[in-house]
Amino acid sequence: MNSPEIDDLLQLPGPFTFKVIVKPTLMSQERLLELSRKTLGHELVELKVRKRPSGKGSYVSYSLNMHMQSREEIDRLYRAYSSHDAVFYVL
Repeated sequence: MNSPEIDDLLQLPGPFTFKVIVKPTLMSQERLLELSRKTLGHELVELKVRKRPSGKGSYVSYSLNMHMQSREEIDRLYRAYSSHDAVFYVL
């Protein structure tokens, strides 16, 4: 069930940022973007990606800012990211 407070804060359609922390040996930037496109069923609009590896190389943090159409799209991507074996965390 959607929380009215969260839905009120989202201005959709519009930009939304996911922070996805992954195992670098199992998930490249291209694979992450491929998962995103496959999950949404279309190309990513107004995409900006920032990549930041950890100091020891144990993980890589990706900030993905993209144009989202609906709360349902956000929820689908969150589920796809968080259920992937190569993903540590999704924020």
